[in-house]
Amino acid sequence: MSECEGRIGIIDRVNGFFGSIKHPLLWLIIIGTLIHLFAAVFQIVFDNDYWALVIRNIEAGNGLYEVTGYYYTPVWGYVLGLVSALQTVFLDLGMDVLRVVEFFFAEDLPYTYYSATVPSIAFSISTKAPLILSDLILAYLVRSLVVDSTGDVKKGNLAFILIYMCPLLIGASCITAMPDTIAAMFTVMTVVLLRRDHHFLAGMTFCIAVLTKFFPVFLFFPLVAYVLMRSRDNGTNGVRNVSAAAFGAVVALLVVFAPQLIEGSIESCFQFLTDRTGGSQGDSILSMFTGRMRIIVYGAITIASLYVGYYMYKKCRWDADRALMFYGFLMMALCMIYPPTPQYIVILMPFLVYWAVTEDRRYITSWWMISLFGLFFALSSNFLVLLPIAAWTGLIDVSVLSEYFASFVLGDFPVSAVWSIVGGTLTYIGILSIIWIMFGENIRRIGGRTRD
Repeated sequence: MSECEGRIGIIDRVNGFFGSIKHPLLWLIIIGTLIHLFAAVFQIVFDNDYWALVIRNIEAGNGLYEVTGYYYTPVWGYVLGLVSALQTVFLDLGMDVLRVVEFFFAEDLPYTYYSATVPSIAFSISTKAPLILSDLILAYLVRSLVVDSTGDVKKGNLAFILIYMCPLLIGASCITAMPDTIAAMFTVMTVVLLRRDHHFLAGMTFCIAVLTKFFPVFLFFPLVAYVLMRSRDNGTNGVRNVSAAAFGAVVALLVVFAPQLIEGSIESCFQFLTDRTGGSQGDSILSMFTGRMRIIVYGAITIASLYVGYYMYKKCRWDADRALMFYGFLMMALCMIYPPTPQYIVILMPFLVYWAVTEDRRYITSWWMISLFGLFFALSSNFLVLLPIAAWTGLIDVSVLSEYFASFVLGDFPVSAVWSIVGGTLTYIGILSIIWIMFGENIRRIGGRTRD
């Protein structure tokens, strides 16, 4: 067989494979995954630098908290440990990081988080693979909720697209490489399990969601109210189901924290809380102020969550499923009232997409604003996302890239600062647009009465 005939045979097989794909969801998965993998080549190296450090510590035989480098609850650390094990068994990545001299100055810039330690592209993609998988599962779960609620597969596929191809989620998972999508995935999984009366498993998934990122905790009272609403005709069943979910949460909590309980390092698991609330030693006055404001805002949201749960159970006229999705949507939107970093908003997106597709298309405008401007905001480091390509492939000259980056952050006109302010402001307007769509008519009605 000639070389030409061999190539034609390969092309025919490829065409035959893609031609055999009839289900539109499979095409969406293929296209979305290719977009994710392309985005994973780029990276904001600051966080990935830390993930590389955590993995090196694990490979050296240290626990997550035995040496400095990991500041979160253990869930994401365990995922990184799994990534490390898979790298060891199946991959030989060689050297995983480089120190790039031309970017040392970036580490000393005030009010920024930049790093000159650059993980390899292969290493970076391997750490992002669980996040890409989480994005895929999250999209499928939201699709499932939409189809269950509407019976419309087309609406379900639209929801899948709005999640799996959401620019903000792709940026958070594949460029920033933060595990917020894991929290979102387990949160939506909790809703799906509760709808199907798997209360013990729902308690476990909710616990894991909260221990990955704390925002889902504000869904606690609405979730309890939801379980009780579904058992209005039999209060004993409601109490039994809530108890089963609580037992599942306790089991998950003990499993997650077992290594730290044995080591006696449980307090290290919550260091990020003191960091975020300005309680770390040596924090600036500004950090202390913003930290205290977080406590005030999130304390108020906790009270709101308690009231929402009470209202759902006692006064809500909607069916339980619709009430949970709306009031869950409301609680996640309220969490973002305190100006969030872009990756935090990931937890809001499943509820936003669900409500936009099933109930009110006006929320699509909010989706566009948050998705695009949230990614814009996340890319305020701009040229730095190209550093892995420059450092590891040579396709871009590192010195030239350094000059562009320096002009971007240190030039006469503060492009980087303006970029962040514009991106953050427009993203925040997108978040506020959700609140306006929810309550705008009531606000206008109250305003009209006041004028009268």
